[in-house]
Amino acid sequence: MLWWCSDAGGLALLLRLDGIPARVVMGYHGGEYNPAGDYWIVRQSMAHAWVQAWLPGQGWVRLDATPATISGQGGSKTGILAPAVVPGALQLWDWMQWQWLNMVIDLTPAKQRALWTSAGTRIMQIAQSSAYTPHWPKAPGWYRHATLTYWSLGVVSASLLMAWILWRRYRAGRDVGYWRQRALRALRTVGLKDERPGVESLFWQRLPEDQRESVREIYLAQRYGPTPDADGDRRLSVALAALRQSLRETF
Repeated sequence: MLWWCSDAGGLALLLRLDGIPARVVMGYHGGEYNPAGDYWIVRQSMAHAWVQAWLPGQGWVRLDATPATISGQGGSKTGILAPAVVPGALQLWDWMQWQWLNMVIDLTPAKQRALWTSAGTRIMQIAQSSAYTPHWPKAPGWYRHATLTYWSLGVVSASLLMAWILWRRYRAGRDVGYWRQRALRALRTVGLKDERPGVESLFWQRLPEDQRESVREIYLAQRYGPTPDADGDRRLSVALAALRQSLRETF
């Protein structure tokens, strides 16, 4: 970008010295069409600078002081060889990255509503059409043959990735505090109504000793122990169920 700016600046200076109004314009030159997502990719390497000169009767005319091949029109070896080796692989990977950023990292309630609305509309269209034919975006011939395969792989991969992320978030939400609160809520099912300090000990003392000890040990481990977990939660539920049954038979 620095070279192009200096070349464009030099050309603009020469034009102004000759009495011709000129200005330097900076932007992007070129782009790569991605048929997988039907969008254009503009990279930082495509940044460019050129000159606009005011010519009588023509207005602002674009003048480029640098060759077109320097401006980032896609001269990389990767971009040339990739379609021949794995058709559409780079385009599909870029589309998946864009979907990840758009639908996972930057997912908002508004995007969720739009996604479900679009999916519902699409399902209704398919259901109402007796001869539905998928519409594929315009793409080069080499891509059309590989479209279905890559789209299927992309959808399956994205679905598995989203499921894994949601599961991680779900598991992360079950921390120590989560299990301790569950233990407290479970104790309410056998009559604990007051959660003030000291009341809990009085509650245990009111229960028959032969019925409370086994349940109390499990409860204290889940409520105040260093490592409450799902297994302890299950054992506490079973023990409290047995305690409730025993209390009903006693009273």
